[in-house]
Amino acid sequence: MQIEEIAGRVDAHSVGQLELRSLARIRSLADGDALALDLRNCEFLASLGIRFIVGAAKFATQRSVRMMLLVPAAGPVRETLELAGIGNVLPLLENPPAD
Repeated sequence: MQIEEIAGRVDAHSVGQLELRSLARIRSLADGDALALDLRNCEFLASLGIRFIVGAAKFATQRSVRMMLLVPAAGPVRETLELAGIGNVLPLLENPPAD
């Protein structure tokens, strides 16, 4: 499994670069590989961040890559993800799963 750390704010100023980086990472993975987007040091997740995550999840599925999100058990980012229903699309984990 590969882990991509996303720290700070995910908003209009940062989401473009995050999309490019994450999609390139997904392209580099083989069928059945896993990618965890690590949001444990993310302070703010705007609606554009939700769009980015949904788009990355769709692309990962098309490429047969398993994707998950690492988020704290509580806090504004977890709350935003839960309110948006992202937990119904991707696993929301506190820590990477043991391989």
